[in-house]
Amino acid sequence: MEYVNKSGFDGVTTSLSPFVSKEWFTEESAYRGSFVHAALKNYLLGIYTPSYPIEYQGYIESGHRWIDKYIDRVLTVENGDKTRMVDPVHKYSGQPDLLATLKINSDPGVVDWKTGISFAVTWAGQIAGYWNLAKINGYPDCSWGASVRLRKDGRIALHNFIQNIAIELQYFLNANAAYRRYKLKII
Repeated sequence: MEYVNKSGFDGVTTSLSPFVSKEWFTEESAYRGSFVHAALKNYLLGIYTPSYPIEYQGYIESGHRWIDKYIDRVLTVENGDKTRMVDPVHKYSGQPDLLATLKINSDPGVVDWKTGISFAVTWAGQIAGYWNLAKINGYPDCSWGASVRLRKDGRIALHNFIQNIAIELQYFLNANAAYRRYKLKII
């Protein structure tokens, strides 16, 4: 389930990586995140998956509960109907986990799944980066974004809505520019 970027541009999360504490990231947590993302993508696309490893079942059920309660219409799912999105002006790429409308709000929005329960400030920038990518790659302009924190015990996921996505985009673009300027280059 390794994620591959063939766009030629660094991804949203790569641009934000200098600002993220990696002390809690393990091979297992990376695998868990990839597995759970794939399971939720299949669920949103209506693809039957017969079983999941027991240690990931709660996260997946948590996502199913959140989707069933809140999602009205799916616009696109990560790698579900298009290749990776790019911003050639700001030179970054990415693929939102989900673009959808909510049952309580018919405006499109960006959803990003999280298997870690603690909130990170960089999530707002990540959502804003995906919002910009969606907009410039032909999707309707989003009016909201949410980080959805999946729960290990299967209870409905928690969500954090981004308050001002346009301001968060400016922070993200600044981080992206700094990353591109100062990342290590082998000469």
